[in-house]
Amino acid sequence: MMDGYITYQGLAKDSTRHFASAGLVCPNHSNPSDFFMRILSVNYPKEEEDEKHIENINSHYNKSLAPLIRQEMTQLSLPQPNIKKSSDLKLGYWEEFSLLMWREIVGLKVEPLKIWVMIF
Repeated sequence: MMDGYITYQGLAKDSTRHFASAGLVCPNHSNPSDFFMRILSVNYPKEEEDEKHIENINSHYNKSLAPLIRQEMTQLSLPQPNIKKSSDLKLGYWEEFSLLMWREIVGLKVEPLKIWVMIF
């Protein structure tokens, strides 16, 4: 991401190739992560040169990868989640009370001085 925009989505091994096609070639014998941090960082307040750099990388992503990502998303068919109604998940009064008491007892074992605060 760069200034809130997605700049790359894909395999890590293909990332240098993607940025090289935008004219940002990673130097030989350098760490690609360091290179990406350098080219994707934005100095604030932004200057006109920074805006042009952001627009260049953003437009390259929108031309090359965004259509492929949209196409893959339309091909995915995810099943609908099985969401239970909240009425199915409700505990009875005594179950809730016993869980709260158990939680309080465990808390008092962890912090025994807490009882003095509760009393006074």
